Amino acid sequence: MGLHAYHSPEMDALVEKTMREIGDAIEALRIPKLGGVVLGGGYARGEGGVFETGPGAPRLSNDLDFYVVTEPGAGEADIARIGEMLRPLSARWTGKLGVDVDFCTAKTPWRLKHDEERLMIQELVHGYFDVAGRKGEELFAHVERRAPSRLPWLEAIRLLVNRGAGLLFAQEPGRDRAFVVRNINKAILGAGDARLIARGAYQ
Repeated sequence: MGLHAYHSPEMDALVEKTMREIGDAIEALRIPKLGGVVLGGGYARGEGGVFETGPGAPRLSNDLDFYVVTEPGAGEADIARIGEMLRPLSARWTGKLGVDVDFCTAKTPWRLKHDEERLMIQELVHGYFDVAGRKGEELFAHVERRAPSRLPWLEAIRLLVNRGAGLLFAQEPGRDRAFVVRNINKAILGAGDARLIARGAYQ
């Protein structure tokens, strides 16, 4: 699947270059029990945003959300070690790009299957970009791709809670204007999406 930033070929190239470099850095760590890492979120779905700071100087707007999958049989200690080994990469690239670069807590194949009704998992399996380790088509082979209209109504509540938390974070002292505006817009969109999910009309 392709990587895209809204109306910005320069940002497309930057994200693709960044993914290659982060992927190489992950591979070099040789993390035990790591199955693979994929990029999810807006850029992986071709919906990535660009923040225009002036003529010829756009920068990334969306956070970069990486999803981490373990090998089968990984335990809590393995999951903790994977997180510890990826944490320095998160800090390094957050500082370099000026947006949050997040690696989610590693999920086992069992957990992915158990949570396959979740909006987060369904959005992931419908739109991701391979970064390191095994390909997503192998990592997610056991996860059922469901029609968006079949999401359970509980996901509407989870979405509202998530977007509400974003608004709370936006009120913290020192938050820059771009973060605040982004979270306000995400909350507005999330409210509409939650209504559609609850009605079985989400697409």
